[in-house]
Amino acid sequence: MATAAPRRKRRKSERVSTAGPEPQAVERVPVREAGLLPESPEGFQPEPRPTRQQVRERAYLYYLARAGAPGDAFSDWVRAERDLRAEMRRGGEADG
Repeated sequence: MATAAPRRKRRKSERVSTAGPEPQAVERVPVREAGLLPESPEGFQPEPRPTRQQVRERAYLYYLARAGAPGDAFSDWVRAERDLRAEMRRGGEADG
């Protein structure tokens, strides 16, 4: 039975490239000029967001409403954020 000859490593100059053809240069066009983004409507106002302090205070009120009993601080935070955003959408002024 014949034994196979040990394989030798290829030198860098002998290595076969597995990459495809060189990519061709593409002209870069700003996204808005290319028409890929819709134009902002006139008078567009982003949704109001409560400040971290407002959320912190509201979440603390929920904690106090539980009489300081252990609970889920994350749920209090999310609830406070959701409630404050709803108030802001309705036009009510959030405490702060």
